[in-house]
Amino acid sequence: MPLTRSLADTRREITEKKWEEAKAWAEDRIAAKKYRMPRNQRSNGIVAGCPKRLTRRYHQLRTGHCITGQYLQWTRNCDTAECGWCHYKTQTREHLFKNCPQWKKQ
Repeated sequence: MPLTRSLADTRREITEKKWEEAKAWAEDRIAAKKYRMPRNQRSNGIVAGCPKRLTRRYHQLRTGHCITGQYLQWTRNCDTAECGWCHYKTQTREHLFKNCPQWKKQ
């Protein structure tokens, strides 16, 4: 005489098999290298050890998503890309760090 199984036990077994099949299906289709960050975008150890607020600003500057006139005009939050410090025609991160006379000290 076969042993009777509970309905809960049967459902658990079905669920476990379903998840095993789903995991196997996903592993076959997802390449591990697809989700690796490119070498040129990996941060160095110095930035990784900094406070989150400073790290966020660093990555915003690095990717061009910092609050500059050029970015604000692109996002349509500002009418012009003019530099708010020296009134140069386009405020970019290069302008702020290399050319803006008001930012020389910083």
